[in-house]
Amino acid sequence: MTNTADTSYGFVYGVGNGGKRKHGPRTRCGMCSNRWMVDYYISVAFDTFRNERYTDFCEIRDILQCHLVRPLEANDAMPKKIRAIQFLTRINDGDKLDFSFESQEFLTPLESAMSVLDSISEELTVPQKDLERVHKSIREMLVMVCIKNKAFDKAKEKAIFLGLVNKRSSEHSVLQQVTYQQFKQEMLQFCESLFTYSPPFLCRAARQLMVKRQEAGQDAEEGDCPSVPQPEDQLGPVTQDNTSRHKPSPPSAPPGGVRLTRSRLKAVYTALAEELREPMTFEQSSVVEREVMVV
Repeated sequence: MTNTADTSYGFVYGVGNGGKRKHGPRTRCGMCSNRWMVDYYISVAFDTFRNERYTDFCEIRDILQCHLVRPLEANDAMPKKIRAIQFLTRINDGDKLDFSFESQEFLTPLESAMSVLDSISEELTVPQKDLERVHKSIREMLVMVCIKNKAFDKAKEKAIFLGLVNKRSSEHSVLQQVTYQQFKQEMLQFCESLFTYSPPFLCRAARQLMVKRQEAGQDAEEGDCPSVPQPEDQLGPVTQDNTSRHKPSPPSAPPGGVRLTRSRLKAVYTALAEELREPMTFEQSSVVEREVMVV
């Protein structure tokens, strides 16, 4: 039996979560950054599952597991998203009867999925008819998987297929009516209904950077995969914007550094303020203003 790591979670509550624990600025910063990373990779995981790239889904799941053992700032949507990933992880491996999860070694993946579904019903507000429909689909698919794998004793749990079980036959048209691929997409739709989707903060910040690069006349492909250090990837003194195109260009920065401009810093500050619901405007922040004026 193959044992698969469990995608479980535990939150360390801090900023924006009732202040149940006190943390220093550095820890709070790390918790917030980790939430952005987890939110981003959850979005990627859903995308890979939706597009039937299941090998990629498993790779992203493993990356998520690494982030979830670190302190994580939670919000209202995060537990829902992580439960959904737990559920999809089991659905993804559900056609493999020899797979199990660390916390439920004696259950098949689909049986484990029903256990996660029970947790979802206890923790989240989900219409009862949806829970019953999903539970029924999982039970039926579990029996179909057992029959196809000739595990007839385990398949006896479901009376609707009892005739096939008694015949000990793994070939029948009823088994082809719903493919496992269709079942996966049905379960994905259920998971997507658990929360309202919004683009992850890291994606929004990246899009803003792409816009800034385009405004600066920087080629998009060159900006995505630079072969030489780009201005925002260079380290050097902050320079003021040129007021005249006839003025000499600012000195080149050393390789591997970053040159900040007021427009770039303002874009990042605005995005962070929106994410953290920070009331101050960019102009009101004297600290940021001083950093911009450094020459």
